[in-house]
Amino acid sequence: MDITRWYGYSLIAVIGCLIVRQTCIFFFAFVRAYGLFYLLKQVFYPVLFKRRNRSDSITRSQAMIILIYLAANGLLLGLHIRTAAELQSRSSKLAMINMVPLFFGGRMNFWIDYLGITLQAYYLMHHWVGRVVVAQGLIHSGLAIAASMRWDHSQNQISGTIAATALLSIAIFSLVFIRRRFYETFIRFHFLLAATLAGALVVHIDRRNHRVVYLWIALGCWCLNFVLRTLRMIYRNLGGSGNEVQIDTFSDATEHITAVHIRVPVSRAWTFRAGQYVYLWFPCMGLRSWSHSHPYSVAWWDTPPSGDRTISFLVEPRNGLSRRLMRSHFTRLALMDGPYGVDAGLGDYETVLLFAGGIGIAATLSYVRHLVEGYGQRRIRTRRLSLVWILRKQSQ
Repeated sequence: MDITRWYGYSLIAVIGCLIVRQTCIFFFAFVRAYGLFYLLKQVFYPVLFKRRNRSDSITRSQAMIILIYLAANGLLLGLHIRTAAELQSRSSKLAMINMVPLFFGGRMNFWIDYLGITLQAYYLMHHWVGRVVVAQGLIHSGLAIAASMRWDHSQNQISGTIAATALLSIAIFSLVFIRRRFYETFIRFHFLLAATLAGALVVHIDRRNHRVVYLWIALGCWCLNFVLRTLRMIYRNLGGSGNEVQIDTFSDATEHITAVHIRVPVSRAWTFRAGQYVYLWFPCMGLRSWSHSHPYSVAWWDTPPSGDRTISFLVEPRNGLSRRLMRSHFTRLALMDGPYGVDAGLGDYETVLLFAGGIGIAATLSYVRHLVEGYGQRRIRTRRLSLVWILRKQSQ
């Protein structure tokens, strides 16, 4: 073949590659500009089931994921099943596999921040995966009882009964009206029942059975989360001068306290981000305070040239701990667990509109500061920021 023909083919190939490259760039830009907008507007943002508690609300995209998850588990539960014994075995396998993400942790979860999952999405996942595990576990228990000829008080039967009872108790105590009305009690019982379930399964499952691998993975995830949280708490709280917090109160014209201002010195290096929150313990407020932890959104932070950095929280006094905090101006020792929370990425939008009602302004102030500083430093795309604050009381 003539060498000039090779040259012509090569030149055509180069030009063709450039055309394909530019076409792909144009196509993906078009999809991002219009397709992503459509998906956000029609799929990701609209709420399908709106609840009073935002964490229980479900968007269209979340509903689709839940339906796919339920359908997949239903299909796997019945695929190629011919006898009750096979269904009993399959349900136990699926329950053990689905149990792994449940042991990532509860509210104070290191994993969800690392994976970039919002707390609302994790709560939703935890609720639905938990329901599937309860259903599959009870199916396994019911078939095992039906297949059992007699009760011989064996280790396998006793541990299986304890595990089934713990599963059923978790389902009952997790009902919405119980969870909301007795939240602190629910948290303690939920942890104790989960620990009881794990202990019963350790005894119930044969060491030679491959299902035990999923149990050890689940327990390993929980233990690693606990260790990482503990190490971070030690790092945050044992350095410098300690967390001697200063607590002030805001009152209206009738001397009624409407808000509590908590300032916590931070001796360790901490890169503050919008949307973060921490859990505070006040051990000097009695023995019961060791078992109480309360999440507080970081309202703002101060970084003086010299001295300790401080982070501030605004709290509306209600029943329990916040009611005790508002009694007077005082300084107390606090232990801090955190920070937690994922940045919502508001800096990617040119126009941002924030709404806050009453004390909810505390959760938006960090975003306002982040956007204003980012605009001044030209690190974000936001050019217009509007904040609507609905005052429920004149004193606010």
